[in-house]
Amino acid sequence: MEHLEDHHMELLRSETAVPSSEASWFGWLHEAEALFGHHLDGDESDTGADGYSLDSAYDAWGAGVTVAAYHAGDRSASPHLA
Repeated sequence: MEHLEDHHMELLRSETAVPSSEASWFGWLHEAEALFGHHLDGDESDTGADGYSLDSAYDAWGAGVTVAAYHAGDRSASPHLA
C-alpha cells in the first residue's frame, strides 16, 4: 500500500509542477509589472494605444532582455516593434 501512496504523490507532483522556464517568465513578468506600476497586458497596435503587450514582453524575456533594459525602452528584441 505504501508503494501506491508514493506513486500517487509522485503523480501529483508531476501534474502540478511548474516548468522552470514558465516560472522564470512569470518571475520576469511580475518584476516588470512592479517596476512599471501596471499590467503589461495592453495594446501595442499600430495605433499605439498604450505601448505595452504581453507578446512583446514575452519576446524580450525570451531574447534575454533584462527587466531594467525593458523598462528603459529596450524592446529591440521584439519582432512586434522591429
